[in-house]
Amino acid sequence: MTYKCAIVDVPYGGSKGGLIIDPRQHSVGELERITRRFASELIDRSYIGPGINVPAPDMGTGEREMSWIADVYRRLRPTDIDHLGCVTGKPVTSGGIRGHVEAT
Repeated sequence: MTYKCAIVDVPYGGSKGGLIIDPRQHSVGELERITRRFASELIDRSYIGPGINVPAPDMGTGEREMSWIADVYRRLRPTDIDHLGCVTGKPVTSGGIRGHVEAT
């Protein structure tokens, strides 16, 4: 990701993070609670946020999970006017950008 961003002169790097779980063994409600807690821990430690580290969907995640993370960020940082920039890959209805999936 660092190289892709550098080629188009976007000031982001790249990193990976995740949880070792089998999503097939959890209900949607459980996955939401797990994702929101993980996001909360990352946000509390300033590991993600606009201009810090902007997560994107990857293996086992998609628009649904990105919208959960964005919601947690907005709740924990209510005065951040750039809160929609805390993750990419959100659904358009949650502040995402049309064509994101195709562009990636």
